[in-house]
Amino acid sequence: MADLPISTDDYLAIFERTIDGFVRAIDGVDDDLLNRTPDLPNANSPAQIMVHALSAGRWWSEVIALGRPDTRDRAAEFEAVATGDELRQAAEATRTAMREMADDLAAATEVAVPEINELVPVDGGWTVGLAVMHGYEELAQHLGHLEITLDHLRANPELPPEGLELGVFSLSLAVKDLAASQAFYEKLGFAVTGGEEGSWAIMVNGRTVIGLFAGMFDQNILTFNPGWTGPGPGFAPDTFTDVRALRRHAIDAGLTVENDDSTTAEAEGPASFTLTDPDGNPILIDQHR
Repeated sequence: MADLPISTDDYLAIFERTIDGFVRAIDGVDDDLLNRTPDLPNANSPAQIMVHALSAGRWWSEVIALGRPDTRDRAAEFEAVATGDELRQAAEATRTAMREMADDLAAATEVAVPEINELVPVDGGWTVGLAVMHGYEELAQHLGHLEITLDHLRANPELPPEGLELGVFSLSLAVKDLAASQAFYEKLGFAVTGGEEGSWAIMVNGRTVIGLFAGMFDQNILTFNPGWTGPGPGFAPDTFTDVRALRRHAIDAGLTVENDDSTTAEAEGPASFTLTDPDGNPILIDQHR
C-alpha cells in the first residue's frame, strides 16, 4: 500500500488546529465550571479532561517515539484542578513542544520505547508514525469529550446540596436625607438596630428589614444575606448556602455576575456579588459571616 502524502507541516497544522479547539472550548468558561465534575459514573471535570488530553497527546511523541525523560503522572491528571489561564498555558506549552520535536520525529526510524508493544499491543507493532498519530488521536477524541462535558454542565446547573437558600431579604434604599428617612420609618414602627451616623442605618420591624443609605449608591437595591434568616444574631443558622455556592449556581444558570469579590475572598466567610434583573433592578447577595 502506498504511503499517504502527509508532510510534517501537514501534521503540525492539524495538531495545532486541535490545540486551538481546546482553547476556544474553554474561552469564557468560569473556573468553577471548569473544575466541576458531572454527576455521572466515572466522569471527570473539564479541567481534568484537558490536562489528560494535552499530556497524552504529547507523551506518545515525546516519550514513546523519541525516548525523552518520562515525567508524566497519569493518575494525577484525573485529580487535576486548574484555572482557565493555567489550561491555556498548558495548551501553548504542548503546541511549542510538538513544533520543537517535529524534526526529530521525522528523522526517527523506530520507537524509542519498544516495551510499549507489550503494554499496548497493536497489529504489526508500534512504529514512530503510529505513535505520533495515536497521540493525535488521544488529543482529538478528548476535545470532543471536553465539548460534550461542558455542554452537559451548562445544561445541568449545580444546585447547592442544601438547596438554594438566599438568606434574609431586605430592601436597601438610596436616601437623600438619612435623618428624615429614619424619622419617617420610625413612624411606621421600624427601629434602628445598627448603622453609622449620617451615613447609613439598618431598621427592623419584626422580621422586616430595610437599610437606609445616604450617598452610597444611586438605586434602591434588593439585598439577600446568606447566613441570616432574620434580623440579628438570633437568626444565624448552623448551616446555610455559602455565597460562593450561590455565585456558582447563578453562573451555571446563565446569569451575569457583577461586582464579584467571592473569587478573591477566602474559601469561606464574608463575600458578595451582584446581579441585575431583566428590568434593571440591582440585586446584592451579601454574606456577612
